[in-house]
Amino acid sequence: MSNKNFIFNTNSSFSEVINSGELREFLILIDKSWEYIMDFSQILGNSSVRIVVLIMCDNSKIKLNIKNYINWVNEINKTNILNFAKNGEVDIMSELEIDDKWAGSKWELHIENIFLGENVKISGVPRLNIKLDKTRANHSLKALKIKDEDLFYLSSRWLSEDSSKFILLKWKIQALLDLFENKDKEMESEIMEKFEGFIKNN
Repeated sequence: MSNKNFIFNTNSSFSEVINSGELREFLILIDKSWEYIMDFSQILGNSSVRIVVLIMCDNSKIKLNIKNYINWVNEINKTNILNFAKNGEVDIMSELEIDDKWAGSKWELHIENIFLGENVKISGVPRLNIKLDKTRANHSLKALKIKDEDLFYLSSRWLSEDSSKFILLKWKIQALLDLFENKDKEMESEIMEKFEGFIKNN
């Protein structure tokens, strides 16, 4: 992307250092078997980071290791991981480390796993290594399937099962994309086209 504050990344491994006062946004797409290692370090104070990871697992073995390191005052980090799994294995390891000298930082991690098939294994536990009291850190973890009644309702409107799934789930992606301050329609369309192909690929 031309905007340096927003990065759309499909690489397997990378690390980023966020400087003082910066707003940085990362959209990471994972759709192939691999071990993905990602490091984000906020070390100079008063920076803000938003990270969105979209996983599309179909007959894949995916391992994600994502680490956020905070070592200064008033850092903000918000991370969302949205995992769509049809077949295969997904292992999500997320880690936060906040050093003991720096107060006023805030960190959020939200992971949502959506089962789209029967032969799926998902594992992973967040690790919080927080060495001081004057900070805020919270996380949530969800695991769910599409409700049969929702599919039936859309199917009764002459939609195929794949189209119904796409309609029901694309709004979860759209809600995360709408969180970004910096993005463009071309990237958004690319994500939605890839997801529609993922849903329809049997």
